[in-house]
Amino acid sequence: MADNTLTSAGEKQTPNTGPLKCGDVATYREQGKQKTNKQNRDHVPATASMLAASEPHAKGLTKKQRKCFRRFVKMDALTVAIPGGVHRKHSRTYGGKGGQTRIKNDVANLDKAADDDFDAIEPHLSEECKKKYKEAREKIKAQLPDKHFKECRAKALDPKQCK
Repeated sequence: MADNTLTSAGEKQTPNTGPLKCGDVATYREQGKQKTNKQNRDHVPATASMLAASEPHAKGLTKKQRKCFRRFVKMDALTVAIPGGVHRKHSRTYGGKGGQTRIKNDVANLDKAADDDFDAIEPHLSEECKKKYKEAREKIKAQLPDKHFKECRAKALDPKQCK
């Protein structure tokens, strides 16, 4: 029997247990259970941008809940697998590229930030991967801008999930 998990986009998925392939989409947590196969798990938009944009949703949380909330924002966000070399060379966010100015601009419009991230990577992917990457784009954008943050806040408020 398959172990179904709820994605941040709210749909049931059967976690892939094989090695990552370009264009695979799942939560960062789920993809972390797979062999990388020279793929990187790419947060779109970048983790730093999502954490900064999520701050209004963390208001009123205790220190412990806030820590859980931030962990959920990172770990339960949908990510897409892309070749490590493409990620390093062509991502507009890899390794903190763009710094605080980019983060500030991303926070102002996470949807546009996601589009910018996808547009920077897509031309450098194989034709086979581009199809899956476009599907990943739709799933990831469905969690933006606030759906993912609301889900993470609910988990942070749940003592069973915030340990």
